[in-house]
Amino acid sequence: MTLSQQFAPFDQRKTTLDNGLVILTETVPHTRAVSFGVFLRTGSRFERAEQNGLTHFIEHAVFKGTRRRSALQIANEADALGGNLNAYTSRESVGFHNDVVDTDLPKAFELLTELVLQPAFDPVELDKERNVILEEIKMTEDTPDDVLFDIFTENFYAQHPLGRRILGTSDTLTTFKDARLTEYYESLFSPANLVVAAAGNLAHDQIIELTAKTFGALPKHTAAVPQPAPAPIAHLTFHP
Repeated sequence: MTLSQQFAPFDQRKTTLDNGLVILTETVPHTRAVSFGVFLRTGSRFERAEQNGLTHFIEHAVFKGTRRRSALQIANEADALGGNLNAYTSRESVGFHNDVVDTDLPKAFELLTELVLQPAFDPVELDKERNVILEEIKMTEDTPDDVLFDIFTENFYAQHPLGRRILGTSDTLTTFKDARLTEYYESLFSPANLVVAAAGNLAHDQIIELTAKTFGALPKHTAAVPQPAPAPIAHLTFHP
């Protein structure tokens, strides 16, 4: 392969399923790897005050077992594939993603989509994960850079959801039970809120087929209403 071929624009495609889910792919033929993920176009900024940290909690909870697989089975199968199964929560989005060899894509895709679509939200596992997140909050509070950023956003955005911490607080976390997680999860994980993205040694039609098998039957729902922009706050300081 010449340098001009290696750095030439790759085949990028977009497809929207009938239920509103968006599929994005980029074919990179000179690699054996595939990176893919399911991304939610809703982050912590969509939470009400009493829900602060709920989106991040759900991101953790889906890894603690599904209706078919236990948390241990999920971990063992992910390790057997040799990938990098992970997730994140930001103020704007949530992502569940993996990196695997191209031949393992069907198995890895099935595992990841089961996490997203069939979380068990077992009360025992939720209590364990709640403690994990409480420790995560304590670690953040012991990190000066994180504390400084939290103070800045809380003051800059005032009462707007963007000013709240992604992890939530110890007070809000104690209110998150399985029924509440299920209700909020179902309000967020609608096809119109989801994007399936993949890049690597793949065919666009292959990703469409894999996605249609798992997400195609989901009924179409209206996407979450975007939050309004924060109102500007003027702070005037006079120095003699």
